[in-house]
Amino acid sequence: MEATLSFNRWKGTNETGHDQVYDSLHFLGQVPMRYDDMVQLPGAVTTQEWQEGDMNNRHMEFQLDYEQPLGAKGKLETGYKATWGHENSPTETWSDKSKEAGKEVYTLYNRFIYDQTIHAAYLNYQNRWGKLGYQLGLRGEYWTVDTKSKNYNQDRGTDIAGLEVVPDFKKDFFKLFPTVFLSYEMPAHQELQLNYTRRLQRPWGGQLNSFKRIDDSQNISFGNPELTPTYTNSFELNYLKNWDEHTLSISSYYRPTEDVMQRVSYMREDKVRYTTSENLTKELSSGLEVIAKNKLFRVIDLTTTVNAFYYKLDGGTFIINQRDTVNIKGDEDFSWNATMMAQVTLPWQLAFQATGRYNAARVIAQGKRDANFGLDLGLRRAFFDKKLTVNFNVRNALDSRKFRARTHTNNYAQLQENVWGTRRFGIQIAYTFGNMAGKPRKPGERGGGEGMEGGAEGENSGSGFGMGED
Repeated sequence: MEATLSFNRWKGTNETGHDQVYDSLHFLGQVPMRYDDMVQLPGAVTTQEWQEGDMNNRHMEFQLDYEQPLGAKGKLETGYKATWGHENSPTETWSDKSKEAGKEVYTLYNRFIYDQTIHAAYLNYQNRWGKLGYQLGLRGEYWTVDTKSKNYNQDRGTDIAGLEVVPDFKKDFFKLFPTVFLSYEMPAHQELQLNYTRRLQRPWGGQLNSFKRIDDSQNISFGNPELTPTYTNSFELNYLKNWDEHTLSISSYYRPTEDVMQRVSYMREDKVRYTTSENLTKELSSGLEVIAKNKLFRVIDLTTTVNAFYYKLDGGTFIINQRDTVNIKGDEDFSWNATMMAQVTLPWQLAFQATGRYNAARVIAQGKRDANFGLDLGLRRAFFDKKLTVNFNVRNALDSRKFRARTHTNNYAQLQENVWGTRRFGIQIAYTFGNMAGKPRKPGERGGGEGMEGGAEGENSGSGFGMGED
C-alpha cells in the first residue's frame, strides 16, 4: 500500500493597463479630404485605465494505492484519490488622467472565489496468457465546482448603484473511464502494445469566471461558467525495444475529441472585441510519437519525446450569451512538439531534474497559435531509506510560457500575446508505506509528456494516478 499527501499554495499579482488619447481635429482643406489638411486643436486629453488582480490559490491531494497478487501472474490494483482546490482572487480597476491620481471604477471590481473537489477511484486487473498480456481497468470520477463572482457591493458591503450581480454557479459531473491494454512479447526484448483509454480535460478557474477583464479599451475578455470538460478517446499502437540502459518506444495514435474548449472572439457594433471560451464541435489528432530513454554515465537519466501529428478542427456556427453569433471555419494542419527531461543522481540521496518543452505553431479556432517553450526544474531529497521524499520545484523557470495567437475573422485581424503564468515555486512531501519497489506502471501512465490534442500542449500529462487521468 502507498499513501501520498501533498499541499501547494501560491500567490501572484497580475496588472494590465492602457492609455487612451482623445484628440480634436479640424478640417482645413478641400474635398477629397487628406490627413495633411487636418490640424489638432488644443485640449487633447490622455486617460489611463488599469486593472490589478491578486491570485491566491491552494491545492491539496490525497492518494491511496493498493495492489494484490492473484495467482502466478495476475494482479489486482485499486486506489482512491481526492483533490481539493481553492482560489480567491480580487481584481480592482482604476481610471483617470494619470495613475497617481487614479479613481477606482466600481463597476469593474470583482472578487472571484473558486472551489473544486474531485473524488476518483479506480480498479485494474492485469494478467498474462503465454506471450500475451492484458490489463482491464475502470475509473470513476466525481467532480464538483462552486464559483462566486462578487461585485464591489457584495464584497465591501456598500450600496453603489448600477453594479452587475453575477449569480453563484454550482455544477457536478460523474463519469466512468474504461481502459484496455494488450501487449505481445517478441524476441530480443521487443514488445507490441494495443491500447484504448478515455480521458478528460477540465476547465480551470479563470475560464469559468464571467467577470469582464479589460485588456484595453477595445479588448474585453471573460470566462464562461457553462464550460464542460473535454473528452478524448485515445487509440494507440506501440512498439517497444529494450536494451540494458536504453529504451525506444514508437507509438502511432488516433484521438477524436468531443466538446472541444477553445477561445473565441467576436466584435459588436461598438467595435469592441470580446473574447471568451466555448465548448465547440469536435477535433481530431492523429500522429506518431517517439520516446527514447537513456541511462548515461550511471547518474543521468534522459527521456526525449518527439511528437508529430495531424490536427483537424471542425467548424460551425455558435451563439454566445444568447445574442452574439460566432462562425468558426474548420481548419487543419500538421504540427509537432518535443519534450526533454533529464534527471541527475547526486550524493546524499539528492536528485536534480530539468524538463524542457517546445510546442510548434498550430491551428486554433479562428486562427493560429505561435510556437512556445518552457522549462521546469526540481530538486528531490530522500530520507529514511527512501521512504520519505521532499521535492522542491520551480515551474516556468525562464518565465517564458506565453500564449501568442493570430486571430482572423470576417471583421478584423489581431495579434494577441498573453502570459500563461509567472514563475512558481512548490514543495511536495511524500511518505511510502510498505515495499513499493519495482511497482509496475498503471494503465494510462506514460513517459514523455503525452497530453490532450496529440500532446500539443505538453501541459496535460497524466498525473500517474489510476488510468490516464487528464
